[in-house]
Amino acid sequence: MEHSLTQQQQVLSFGIEAPIYYKFIYCVFIKNNEHDTNLQGIFNNFCEKYNITTKKDEIYSLIETIKTTDKSYNTFNNTDPYIIGNVFLFIAYYLKNNNSIFKYLTMMLLLMKATSNAKFRLDATKIHEHDRESEDALIEKTMDEYERIDKLLALTKNIKELTDKLDDNTVYKIDPKITTCYIDYLQFSITI
Repeated sequence: MEHSLTQQQQVLSFGIEAPIYYKFIYCVFIKNNEHDTNLQGIFNNFCEKYNITTKKDEIYSLIETIKTTDKSYNTFNNTDPYIIGNVFLFIAYYLKNNNSIFKYLTMMLLLMKATSNAKFRLDATKIHEHDRESEDALIEKTMDEYERIDKLLALTKNIKELTDKLDDNTVYKIDPKITTCYIDYLQFSITI
């Protein structure tokens, strides 16, 4: 995470892999039963505050798709920085007003890590003594799961820091960038 000042005050700048970004958004909405019926209203308030009229339906559609599709993080098919950036800004806005979700996310992610560890131990007992290939595959799969969970935990922490800095009366600007190498990578800069 970088902090710097330019002509505009930069509140936060960081990057994240697209699948982790999508998985994080999905996790935010796992436990939102009381807000589920009001999500459209919260989104409309956000759009009014940030004067978002362009691609408003596409932004909300992406939120709904990620929210309801468990494997949406595997299919990064929206490459419009404006839409992706405003989804991120909405998530920050949403979490700022529903701060208790951070504790739930952290608990859920730590539980996922513990579950992964338990599965590893159970699966390891089933591998035959001389089956090096299965052993290596299990270790690699478990390490990938740990890495993904650690990235989600780091993103949760970064967004918590961001929401702590956000002022309810200020209208922020987001500058999203998408770069592609072996995986789509998103860079967000939020300024006043």
